[in-house]
Amino acid sequence: MSTYTVNHILDEKKRILVREFAGSVIMEDVIDAWKQDISSGIVNTQLKGVVTDFTNCKNNATMSELSQISDFYKSHFDIFRHFKHGVVLDSPGVAILLMFENNYADIKHKAFCTNEAAMEWVSH
Repeated sequence: MSTYTVNHILDEKKRILVREFAGSVIMEDVIDAWKQDISSGIVNTQLKGVVTDFTNCKNNATMSELSQISDFYKSHFDIFRHFKHGVVLDSPGVAILLMFENNYADIKHKAFCTNEAAMEWVSH
């Protein structure tokens, strides 16, 4: 059973949303969090970028599960095509996400090791 929290920080001036996960997360949790953020309106087409930070949690997602998030992105492409999505992970997680980026180039999605680097990328 996964237990996690998501803290949201919205920079209205830059139109960037930071989503900080904490706890233990599986891919289903990541997708559920996106669904909640979309239905609540915090994730919308007016955003320039979203930074999702997993550095304060145990991310139990596997490479084989990445197709689930890709399918979710594609089913909500009307929203995701409007902004960049930077994902902050520790080193092993970044390697997995780099492979994901190569397979799903139609989504503006990039892995980073630091929040600062992700913020810089999504803001430009």
